[in-house]
Amino acid sequence: MNRERIEELWARILAGQSLTREEELEWVRALEADPELRAELLGDYQLDGMLGVLRPAPGEEEAALRE
Repeated sequence: MNRERIEELWARILAGQSLTREEELEWVRALEADPELRAELLGDYQLDGMLGVLRPAPGEEEAALRE
């Protein structure tokens, strides 16, 4: 497993990009093989979700400025 490669795939997943079937398999195998990596990325995912709640929805910033 190449840690940089898995982090690249993870960044693409968080950005909402699609992975190929081969990339998905690579991703799953890496998570199955490394419990510490799995826990770390789960923490990243939870943090990303919390930050997503704080982000304004598209158009909300402009609407707030007009009010």
